[in-house]
Amino acid sequence: MGSGNASSTSATVCYKRPKQKGPLDVFYSQSPNQSENGVRSRQTKLGENDEAKKVFRDRACKSFTRWMYDAGIPFNVVKHHSFLVFIEVVGQHGAGMKAPSYHEVRVPLLKKKVENTRKSMKAHEEEWVTHGCSIFSDGWKDKREMTLINFLINSPKGSMFMESIDASAYAKTGEKLFELFSKVVEKVGPSNVVQVVTDSASNNVLAGKLLEAKYPNLFWTPCAAHCIDLILEDIFKMSNMK
Repeated sequence: MGSGNASSTSATVCYKRPKQKGPLDVFYSQSPNQSENGVRSRQTKLGENDEAKKVFRDRACKSFTRWMYDAGIPFNVVKHHSFLVFIEVVGQHGAGMKAPSYHEVRVPLLKKKVENTRKSMKAHEEEWVTHGCSIFSDGWKDKREMTLINFLINSPKGSMFMESIDASAYAKTGEKLFELFSKVVEKVGPSNVVQVVTDSASNNVLAGKLLEAKYPNLFWTPCAAHCIDLILEDIFKMSNMK
């Protein structure tokens, strides 16, 4: 009997209560996936390979993927760096984290994200004044045949999405496109714009010439990728290439 009790006792798995976190943990918790010198690192943590950890992870992954499937979230979201950061900070919080409410994600958290985005845009805008920038336009049509144009701003600081416009009323003539492009140039600041890049469709060519006439300091440049695409199309139209 004694040996039986000892055997059953030794087989019992003991779980420690999670360590309570206090105010100082906020300051001593490292940024997700970063070491002290700011370099991303991967360290093996004590107990990482424990059977209990594997069970907990499997349970968490099943719950997470069920939420993905229910909500119709694309699989590739798990490749986003922000998703990895999210997993890390939830782990730093520990057990008992209260999920954000519908109101929080819709109002205060969204406002904070918009404000952070504006701050990052401010750094780009300062770069435009110092070194100038290029405006890129990318036109396409959706399933309803609406003409949409995305405008991006490129500078030594990097590329930044500015806005997407329903250009259905502008795309019919070069003069109307010129009006649209002029509005974008004015938003960025005419003295900051070095060039405007579009595809080489005839309406865009005319709009580009009108822009150069109105703003002597900028150049209209046809998109190199679009030019190469047209060249390849012409090559494969040749009889000996079919």
